[in-house]
Amino acid sequence: MVYGIVVAGGQGTRLGRKKQFLDLAGSPVWVRAVRALLDAGVAPVWLVVPREDVDKLSVEADDMGLPLRLTAGGETRFDSVYNGLREVHTWYAEVGLSNGAGSAGSPSPAGPALVAVHDAARPFVSSEDVKNVVRMAAQTGAAILARPCAETVKRVEAGCITSTVPRETLWLAETPQVFRLDWMWDAYRRVHMPSAATDDAWVMEQAGYRVHVVPSTAENRKITTPADWEYAQLWAQQRWGRRDG
Repeated sequence: MVYGIVVAGGQGTRLGRKKQFLDLAGSPVWVRAVRALLDAGVAPVWLVVPREDVDKLSVEADDMGLPLRLTAGGETRFDSVYNGLREVHTWYAEVGLSNGAGSAGSPSPAGPALVAVHDAARPFVSSEDVKNVVRMAAQTGAAILARPCAETVKRVEAGCITSTVPRETLWLAETPQVFRLDWMWDAYRRVHMPSAATDDAWVMEQAGYRVHVVPSTAENRKITTPADWEYAQLWAQQRWGRRDG
């Protein structure tokens, strides 16, 4: 069992608009991200959006026939993921276990339940990459999609380079990030300084869990800046055949 959380709770500060709702070759960005998980067999999916958008998105998801559950995000990414995780954990305890998933704290015959957390701002992730990271998490309990760092990395202080960081061991974290539900629930409830969490792997690391890396094989760029959005439109045109909705 693999449940999904798609984080779409941002306000689009750097882009100037809520990027998750922008049209990308005929579909909203968040729909592209959700479908990537669904196509890989991750279901159901909890979509975490700004509180003011929950009702509107619930109607849109129903109209599209998507197996989604909507929940409100928080002030930070950590808060938004935690809100979604709490919903998943409650649903699993009430529904998943009654469907033969085993008992709380113990895996079912098919293995422990997993949670795949994905950023709505990464609409291009391939279903095969999602499947690969899910398979690794099923074996190890914790895995993320990531890309080896190809650029030269400099450490800078006061505007000057102080050293060059060897890139052989550096990876750029992506999503989805997939973890055992019981491990993730434990980590999120006892992490210190949650404001420092830039991704879910950081939370797991702080809680003492070993997180494995799965190399991404396809385009999985995150939409953050206006330049990213321009690139996303061009790439979407090549992939899905339209530039504008």
